[in-house]
Amino acid sequence: MRNGIHMNILVCIKQVPDTTEIRIDPVNNTLIRDGVPSIVNTYDLYALEAAARIKDEFGSTHITVLTMGPESAENALRECLAVAADDAYLVSGKEFCGSDTMATSQVLAAAIKHIESIEGNSFDAVFCGKQAIDGDTAQVGPELAENLDLPQITSAESVVIEDGKLIVIRETQN
Repeated sequence: MRNGIHMNILVCIKQVPDTTEIRIDPVNNTLIRDGVPSIVNTYDLYALEAAARIKDEFGSTHITVLTMGPESAENALRECLAVAADDAYLVSGKEFCGSDTMATSQVLAAAIKHIESIEGNSFDAVFCGKQAIDGDTAQVGPELAENLDLPQITSAESVVIEDGKLIVIRETQN
């Protein structure tokens, strides 16, 4: 572990159905979650793992996880706390049910700003998974960056800290 570097990282996660049989409510076009087991989105776990690796190397790293979803998403947050997260926040309410990617990114951006204000410090980095396996749009992360007026890097393969800087190696086509 190296001393002198403190990172405050937020990881956005999503609880998704653990099934290939996705059922949609024909009335309001939302996912029917009752009776379907849920997991933390696989790609979001990769983002949490990247943050955990930084934490392993630089022990003063603090990881916060954030999700927007039904109250049952608390289970996904607890899983992240058991793995590497130090704090967890759930944004939940009927008014968010069925939100599209734009609304989701706006709510998450507002939540991040609120967390920063109540904790009295800002996040050094916000990690998001590549996409959610239940929607595959890959839009929330980039929209979140836009809403927070932050630079973004997509298709990250690894993240390291060198000389006090966050270095992201990303997947590219040759």
